[in-house]
Formats: sequence, structure tokens, C-alpha cells
Amino acid sequence: LRLGSHRRIREVRAEGRRAESRLGGVLILPGETADSRLCSVFPRHLGTAVRRNHARRQVQEAFRGLVAGVDAPWDVIFRARRACVEAGFESIVAGLQRLLREAGAME
Repeated sequence: LRLGSHRRIREVRAEGRRAESRLGGVLILPGETADSRLCSVFPRHLGTAVRRNHARRQVQEAFRGLVAGVDAPWDVIFRARRACVEAGFESIVAGLQRLLREAGAME
């Protein structure tokens, strides 16, 4: 589920659809593979490594659950804001679902 190709990340940034919320922003582009992939960005100014990594794992788990119900694969870049690091899991799931819906990945 990891979007790791620098070439593909550049393509998603250049051509992807954008959506923003208090938790962060997403850029999405239809995927090249059979599975949806995620690249999550948690800048250092959001807190300690422990807090950022905990939030990153929560976002990854929420993404796994949400893309299970999506028909077409998507490549997604998620850039977190401070509210994401401070939010609970349920808030992250709801926020990520809203972002993906706004960007057009979900109905």
C-alpha cells in the first residue's frame, strides 16, 4: 500500500486532484497498479518522532480500511497538519473519508 516511486509521486503532485481539510491535504490520481497506494508526509514541525509515527500508523490503517470499499485503485499523497497528530483514530477515519470523497476517489 506504499507509494514509493519518486517518478510517480512527482506525477501525482503535478496532475493530481486536490482536497484540503483541518487534518491535512490529499492529492489523488488514478492508480497504475491493481491496489491503491498511499504516500504520507508528516513534517518535523508537527511534533516528536513518536507522535508523528503514531499518527502515520493511524492514517495508514484508516486508508487500508477505506480503500477496501473502492472499486478503482488510486495513488494518494496525504500531507498532515497538526490537527491530525492530535486527533483520535475515529476523527482520522472520518476526515480521510471526507477528503477522499471531495477529491473524487469515493462516492
